[in-house]
Amino acid sequence: MKELPVYMIKCGVAVVIGYVSALVTVLSHWALTLPIAVAAYVAVTLALMGPMLRDEPNMTNRRAWTVGVGAYTAFWLLSWLAFYNALL
Repeated sequence: MKELPVYMIKCGVAVVIGYVSALVTVLSHWALTLPIAVAAYVAVTLALMGPMLRDEPNMTNRRAWTVGVGAYTAFWLLSWLAFYNALL
């Protein structure tokens, strides 16, 4: 349970990234939006998950990636959909 605050912070960052992604999607053409959104998502995911994989000796790499990236992806997609619908 000690890693719960870390996941909460990362999911909060995912919501912010989801908002920015939705804003860019509404304001730009999809051909411009899609590569930028995917590149930003991959960069932020690697930046957030890399330190956790190195600093969490009690977690296996598989569990860290499954739980961390799974939660991050879910929050990013849900927040993107919610903000996209709200902005339209």
